Amino acid sequence: MTHVFRSSVFSALSVSSVLAAGITTNAPIVVTASRADRTMAEMPANVTVITADRIRDTGAQNAVEALEKLGGLYFRRNADNPGQAAISMRGFGDNSHGRVLVLVDGQPLNTPDMAALDWLRIPVSAVDRIEIVSGGQSALYGNSAEAGVVNILTRRPAGQPVTTASLTVGSEGTFAGHLGHAGSIDGSLRYTADADWLKSDGWRDNSEYESRDVRASIAKDWTERFSTDLSVFGTENRFGMPGALTLNAMRQNPRQTTHPGDEVETTTVGGRLGVHGLVGADGRLDAGLAATHRTVKSDFPSVPSFMETTLDTITFTPRYVLDADLAGHRNKLLAGADLGYDLYPVKAYGDALHAFPNTDATLRRLNAGIYAQDEFWMTDALALTLGARGEIFRYTADVTDFTAIPPSSTDFLRVYRQSALDAAILYRPAEWARVYARAATLYRGPFVDELTSTYGGVWGTPGMNLNLRPEAGQQYELGAHLELDAAWAAALSVYRLDLRNEIAFDPLTWGNSNLPRTRRYGAEASLTWRKDGVGLCAVSYNVVNAAFAAGPYEHKQIPLVPAHVVTVHGELDLPLDLAALATLRGVSAQYLGNDNGHMSPTIPTYATLDLGLRYTPRPLAGFELFAGVDNVADHHYANVGYDYGAPFFTMDYYYPAAGRTWKVSATYRF
Repeated sequence: MTHVFRSSVFSALSVSSVLAAGITTNAPIVVTASRADRTMAEMPANVTVITADRIRDTGAQNAVEALEKLGGLYFRRNADNPGQAAISMRGFGDNSHGRVLVLVDGQPLNTPDMAALDWLRIPVSAVDRIEIVSGGQSALYGNSAEAGVVNILTRRPAGQPVTTASLTVGSEGTFAGHLGHAGSIDGSLRYTADADWLKSDGWRDNSEYESRDVRASIAKDWTERFSTDLSVFGTENRFGMPGALTLNAMRQNPRQTTHPGDEVETTTVGGRLGVHGLVGADGRLDAGLAATHRTVKSDFPSVPSFMETTLDTITFTPRYVLDADLAGHRNKLLAGADLGYDLYPVKAYGDALHAFPNTDATLRRLNAGIYAQDEFWMTDALALTLGARGEIFRYTADVTDFTAIPPSSTDFLRVYRQSALDAAILYRPAEWARVYARAATLYRGPFVDELTSTYGGVWGTPGMNLNLRPEAGQQYELGAHLELDAAWAAALSVYRLDLRNEIAFDPLTWGNSNLPRTRRYGAEASLTWRKDGVGLCAVSYNVVNAAFAAGPYEHKQIPLVPAHVVTVHGELDLPLDLAALATLRGVSAQYLGNDNGHMSPTIPTYATLDLGLRYTPRPLAGFELFAGVDNVADHHYANVGYDYGAPFFTMDYYYPAAGRTWKVSATYRF
């Protein structure tokens, strides 16, 4: 017998997901990131949901901005191009994006190489909601989920056809446009189509970027028990890479570039086919087959480095969910598999015309994982969840070095076997309270280009990092979510995360290596007040102590990890259908990348203030106008930098963040 969990959704959400996200319905919120379609009230984790309405109300122009302002997450930027922002959760520093699994409609945005996630592939106008699950989810998702999961769901049609058009103009020659339509035929056939264009000259010299994106989807209910869906997308990006500055150069002119000719061009196309069916009275079977093809041309004459890469990825993800009583108690069983293959050819050249090859390499990764999770409700208020996963990774590479005389070829094969366990207990003493405890093991397999250096030429011969081992560790977490009354809500989670073999850049070898043991203690807290017709105020605070637990740097802080991140977001309803908005973010100091020994000064503490005004005229339903100014005080700062001389001497470089910028956007839905 299938049960419906009867509880207040408000008490199941974290503060930011209820009040900051603006959820007003009493219907259970199903979290797709749970992989078993569990409601928030059923999840023993820190979960936040950001709705499309909240994204639009805050004037966020991209997914990164929405996750920062409404999700309280932290990003590092080496340019003001949002598509290259590096997400960080739970105290990870360099390459932190490799520890956060980002899904778009269930399809990973993460790639097997160290390339940053392409956030411009997710036009914010197409987003229906964003789910954030903090904390490692290796048993459920495997690779790349050590710190958490961000699941982005694009709009799906419901009810009458809807057309959306929006236009944005802003400082630095910024223009953006969106046109989308969603509808259904006879209720059983649903479709969407969207097109987006974004262009900006960038705040710094050579930081311009341009993105074009198109998407389409169709879903069909063939019977009451069987349905399919198909989605396709294509995106093109071009952006400059302005490079780093010395501290003196940044103080003199943070807009300048030291790399005027460095640029990257990417093209990505892909699609996903989903099949869904009911099995028996209480079971459901889902399967997804997805494929992407990406090409990248990166020219960095400042280094010099000239590369062309392609990436072909195919994944198959079947799962089975059985929601039925067991010995008179509610029980939900989830079992599935994650199968994937990545083909990554790389060509490195010694000249801008790509006429003289340095390296020709073909890297491959094959992964196969199986997982199971069971949720057993011992009473109506007490649930136990157990999960397990086993996965195998097979890496191969064929590398030819044309700088050698005669050219030399090498190859390697590496196989890693990983496993993870997860146990959690959830207790709901009342509808307004939820507390939980979790313990889990974690892992992450290396990026393909962490195992292999493919530069050659000026960088030396290609290197095979065959001694690199996968990351592994444990996490422990306690959390509570409370609805204090009709206006107030609060959430708190505390955690400890221990890692072995954490992979990081080693200045001694100019390659990647396994660090000594690392340890993170942290807490995530939020408090929100909201009153209809008046406004809201939401505060989130993340604190972490990320340090080496062994080795020559024992007790020293891990670079590129701020200990404190505070976000305060407020909205005030005004007369004449106006609303004023403000977001204040403060980030504490952090050590430069590579500076494990703390030889260099830290990246200073900084704070920014964003202001906005929203106009939603009641007589013109569906129309919304937003005007905003980010970094109102025009504060010049950096949130990422590296000591390129470590550990022998200091050679500090910083990547300036954008100063004051403005934007005006109009949206109409009809």
